Amino acid sequence: MICQIPYYWLHIFESFQRENAELGLPETSLAIILGAGGTQRLPRIIGRSRAKELIFNGHRCGAAEAVTMGLANYCVPAGEAYQKALDIAFEITQKVKALRQGDSVPYPDVEAIKAQAKEEAEKDSEAERNDLLVCLGQEQTKIEKLSTRLTELDEDVDTLLQGIGDDTAIPDDDDEDEDDEE
Repeated sequence: MICQIPYYWLHIFESFQRENAELGLPETSLAIILGAGGTQRLPRIIGRSRAKELIFNGHRCGAAEAVTMGLANYCVPAGEAYQKALDIAFEITQKVKALRQGDSVPYPDVEAIKAQAKEEAEKDSEAERNDLLVCLGQEQTKIEKLSTRLTELDEDVDTLLQGIGDDTAIPDDDDEDEDDEE
């Protein structure tokens, strides 16, 4: 538990922003390789469209906008962020002490949390599935259109496709038999 406290306090302190703070991904504007994982985590935190705006345009947002987006929990005047973090840490400490002494603390609605997590996962997987289907559908549609057009022109599609792929260096069955005879 002692090892987790400094990390948790750091997380609490990072969730506060001074009024004049700006948040963004400056690497995208400077043509620097993004390597800290921010582009992967950002869409999970604020959604795809807002994340794309910050990533592609290099847009920087102020502290109040960051709270609205969900990048920060609080926007406090300069000099008050540390005190606000201490206040929240004190609240958490009091709840932990109460639990250790056997007091009951109202639990969050676990089923509602699970339902929301499932809904978000389904949305993400549905979007990815739709993107995949669009990609697959486009290529298949092109092949079907070409095949239909060639048939309309009285072309033998199988004969036209025979030579395609010969340069792939895949041996024919006949070539293997010749090697065995030697």
